[in-house]
Amino acid sequence: MNGAGSDYIGSANTTSSGNACLFWEDQQVLVAMKYRVSEKTRRSLLNKHNKCRNPDGTDLHPWCYVQTSNGIVRSEFCDIPVCNAAAKSPKTTKHTQH
Repeated sequence: MNGAGSDYIGSANTTSSGNACLFWEDQQVLVAMKYRVSEKTRRSLLNKHNKCRNPDGTDLHPWCYVQTSNGIVRSEFCDIPVCNAAAKSPKTTKHTQH
């Protein structure tokens, strides 16, 4: 992951606290993110998966929605390692997913 992770397209689907991410098209998630993410962004980046993302790049890290033990749906950051300098080297042509 680089910077805030707006370019992150990896497979992480667990938050820093160990909670499993809900699918982005889950009805409760759609309600929770109604004013947080545009419909265009949701359809292009958050469709048919439950992976951590930072779709508009405004958050500090990729995140997802989880359902807490008391049933509340909220967003949580995911623990995704930052790419090291070697992975970001201009000589590297293959994009590394973390």
